[in-house]
Amino acid sequence: MATGSSDSLLDSDNESERHRKCSTCSSSCISCCRNCRGPKVYHARVVNVGRPSKTQKFPSNRINNQKYNVISFIPLVLFEQFSVFLNLVFLVIACSQFIPELGVGRLYTYWGPLGFVIAITMIREAVDDIGRWSRDRDVNMAIYGKYVRNKEVSVMSSDIKVGDLIRLEKNQRVPADMILIWTSDRNGSCFIRTDQLDGETDWKLRYAIPTTHAFVSRTGHPSSLWDMEAQVYAEAPRQSIHSFEGTFVRTDVNPTSPTDSEASEVSLNIDHTLWSNTVLATGSAIGLVIYTGSETRAVMNSSRVRTKRGKIDQEINNITKLLFCILVLLALIMVALKGFSGSWYKYWWRFVVLFSYIIPLALRVNMDLAKIVYSFMIMRDKSLPNCLVRNTNIPEELGRICYLMSDKTGTLTQNEMVFKKLHLGSVAFASDSMEEVVQGLRNHFTAGSTIGNLSDQLTRQIRRTTNERMADAVLALAICHNVTPMTETYSNPGSIDVPGGESKEAMAMVSNVRLNRIQNPSSPDEVALVSWTATVGVTLVFRDLHRMRLRLPNDSFVEYEILNLFPFSSESKRMGIIVRDYSSKRIIFYVKGADTVMSSLVSYVDWLEDEAGNLAREGLRTLVVASRTLTEEQYSDFAQRYHSAKMSLTDRVEKMQSVVATLETNLEVLCLTGVEDKLQDGVRPALEALRNAGIRVWMLTGDKLETAACIAKSSRLVSRDTPMYIFKSVSGRMEAHLELNAFRKRCDHALLITGTSMEVSKFTCLRFYEHEFVELARQSPAVVVCRCSPTQKTQIVTLLRYHTKARVAAIGDGGNDVRPALEALRNAGIRVWMLTGDKLETAACIAKSSRLVSRDTPMYIFKSVSGRMEAHLELNAFRKRCDHALLITGTSMETCLRFYEHEFVELARQSPAVVVCRCSPTQKTQIVTLLRYHTKARVAAIGDGGNDVGMIQASDLGLGLLGKEGRQASLASDFSLAQFKHVTQLLLVHGRNCYKNTAALALFVIHRGSIITVMQAIFSAVFYFVAIPLFPSFLYVGYATVFTMFPVFSLVLDKDVPDRIALTYPELYKTLQKGRELTFKTYFIWQLISVYQG
Repeated sequence: MATGSSDSLLDSDNESERHRKCSTCSSSCISCCRNCRGPKVYHARVVNVGRPSKTQKFPSNRINNQKYNVISFIPLVLFEQFSVFLNLVFLVIACSQFIPELGVGRLYTYWGPLGFVIAITMIREAVDDIGRWSRDRDVNMAIYGKYVRNKEVSVMSSDIKVGDLIRLEKNQRVPADMILIWTSDRNGSCFIRTDQLDGETDWKLRYAIPTTHAFVSRTGHPSSLWDMEAQVYAEAPRQSIHSFEGTFVRTDVNPTSPTDSEASEVSLNIDHTLWSNTVLATGSAIGLVIYTGSETRAVMNSSRVRTKRGKIDQEINNITKLLFCILVLLALIMVALKGFSGSWYKYWWRFVVLFSYIIPLALRVNMDLAKIVYSFMIMRDKSLPNCLVRNTNIPEELGRICYLMSDKTGTLTQNEMVFKKLHLGSVAFASDSMEEVVQGLRNHFTAGSTIGNLSDQLTRQIRRTTNERMADAVLALAICHNVTPMTETYSNPGSIDVPGGESKEAMAMVSNVRLNRIQNPSSPDEVALVSWTATVGVTLVFRDLHRMRLRLPNDSFVEYEILNLFPFSSESKRMGIIVRDYSSKRIIFYVKGADTVMSSLVSYVDWLEDEAGNLAREGLRTLVVASRTLTEEQYSDFAQRYHSAKMSLTDRVEKMQSVVATLETNLEVLCLTGVEDKLQDGVRPALEALRNAGIRVWMLTGDKLETAACIAKSSRLVSRDTPMYIFKSVSGRMEAHLELNAFRKRCDHALLITGTSMEVSKFTCLRFYEHEFVELARQSPAVVVCRCSPTQKTQIVTLLRYHTKARVAAIGDGGNDVRPALEALRNAGIRVWMLTGDKLETAACIAKSSRLVSRDTPMYIFKSVSGRMEAHLELNAFRKRCDHALLITGTSMETCLRFYEHEFVELARQSPAVVVCRCSPTQKTQIVTLLRYHTKARVAAIGDGGNDVGMIQASDLGLGLLGKEGRQASLASDFSLAQFKHVTQLLLVHGRNCYKNTAALALFVIHRGSIITVMQAIFSAVFYFVAIPLFPSFLYVGYATVFTMFPVFSLVLDKDVPDRIALTYPELYKTLQKGRELTFKTYFIWQLISVYQG
């Protein structure tokens, strides 16, 4: 099978190579040719272990990020510069001076300023490209070990080919995409750091192919892999860094071998991969190269994002176009007054040359230098520690934000999970009663109950004691997770007491941490749960790929064999694990996940939904834990079907999920947990300031409706005196219509809505009533979107920018002091929207506690809607309460936007705050897009995790926080902050100064050129419209550079009010949101001043 596939792949890759050779001239020509022949088609491949193919051709592994080369540098830079219309005009004017009949003054009068601008640009481009060349050289010349027959040789990164066996040492960068063949750990595992690939700071666990790892361990030398006849089938190169499908095939062993170490076929997935640009964190490893160069995941995900340009740039472009028209018209008037006789067109052109200083050639250079200064001042501000400016093109946009889309988890909260409640149905244990849990577990296990008996009890249909049910729940929490304990390698291994005589090497997997045991933080929730089980006496002491060990309260140990692990995914919203108890041989399937998903998988219990809602109203994140005991026959049947699905070459993931779904039926509920994500200390004052500044804040979260409402109130996103309108769940057009009408009457309410109700792509508010929804949401004082996905966050920002034409900022994840920041933003008139994936109750709680919804603002809970009629009725209800803060689920918002997009936006705009709960990443993106489209206002988005990247990139201004989930949001943002409280300093102080000073700088530069143009016009008119210069040539050059540049440029350092006053009175920010600092009106006023002074 593999050979046949290899032949077909050879043909396809040869064909692909013929296409790749069509052009090798320059990067611009290559890009043009690729555009002409369409997107490149990738094919799957078969890679022989250790034997690079001599017939198949793959991309070189040389990295080349240079924009230019020695030959193309000058032509490409000049082409880019003169593709700008005004620069081209100046070039034509300067070239015309070589013609004697058109010459006015000396050549350096016009070539001097033009050359000055071009020289600065060329120096900047050269410095940037030299930096890129230097970084590429360091990467390409990195030395790695390569295994060939019977020896190891050195090879540069740029010379690595598909099929090579590469050795990696600790802290070494992975040079190409690889399959893990062997590790120095006896279990065949290692950890990698992926922060340079996906921005996540937690370490990822990877596993070597069992067959190859056992083979190398047995032979004792990696070069023995050449004696193995094996191939790896790898899928076609694609962008996804979180998935992989492949198969390892060994042809020199018995296919019926029962052991894993000698299996003839092994299914490969993401756990067996080492992507390029990741770093090996532990031990040493050997990898088989499967993708190189442009086909690696890192390169395929390095596509350019949308280039953001400030609105002030567009306004200046419009003014300069007007100036060009004035130039042409003024020259024509001078010729007309002189008389159209003889070669009048020569005189007309000479007047164009004389008056050309009215066009601010140096304005672009001044503005670019000003933006660099602004960025430097922001990063040097001691009030903004660790602040990074990643986009120097738009610092003045900080002063024109009207809407702020905010994530909840890690942005308004600390993203530090603390276990708070354990609910068993008939009894619940809070943080103040954990001693009862400790004592109950101690009594249960000390009484002689074994794990085998406990497993029997899990299947009995009789009433159990509280201690027994408590033990079941705590054991499930200690087993069902993806946490790995790690310790440091110690200088005296004999002094380390490892329970059960476990290998010191197995326990000491990481050498750069302290001796005390920590967890591999797969997620803050799981670490919180495992840490809590340790505090009550059930401790995870060891875990590897195949087994785990727990210490019980009676100091005994119990071991489980890990049969299967089903990791958590955002699509399934749950994770599962199948384990076998070594003592009783019982097989147990544990599952934990969101209550919305688990409710359909478990046997009916009457308390689950109510108690989940109660926990959410307290602002807690909820998880349902369930289990099912399997017989040997049931598991054997499942294992066979699951293995067949894993070996499938097509639709592997879907087939595996369908097999697992057969086990997820009639699960027994063990417990309901509540984990608290503490609100940051400064959230409330910060949201108050934003509200007073006229910035409307929308909270977009994936939490439940109740949780979103709780957070909105507690954070003061919704003020105390602002009522909250909870948007009902809608699923159709009529429902959306009615709910929008209801909301229209309450536009003063803060809006709370779920991502589903707002979703664009389905039968919901954004699809049918997009404009209406945005208009309503704009009026709301606060908006909270719960159950909001990362894509939805991005869409919300995009839509808000589109509809309002206002500037929109986005921010996610942060540290402390958020309340003062939100207070300041509100006082400045900036409306903050919170987009979160939490429940409705949690979102409402956070919105209130953070003062996103002020104390005096009521909150409108948007009902869940699923159809057009429901959306219609609910919007009508909200229309009557537009003064309420709006709380809506993502599902209901989706319905409303499908049928009544415009109506919903208009209502939401009027709301003082909007909270969208159950909001998916897609819905976050849709909300941003919606607001930008309908309001034409500037929309900002703030977030901390990978689910906020789409929202941040879709906004006018993206703010990323360095969160515990990683650096994805920070890397994708325009401005990176350490804490949410810094938003007020960034927007109300630096944003205000940047915008006012940039507008003043632009007007002064235009004013400078207009004055000398007026003087020249008067001079020519007095002397019978003669076309000769007023001043000597060197004075013209000096006037535009030395004499006036530094005094005018000093405007960038100007401050009309001290920083303390700008923060104390955030209302000063409101005057900037309408963009009146630089308009045609202000331009004409300055022109009148120029005429007077000239």
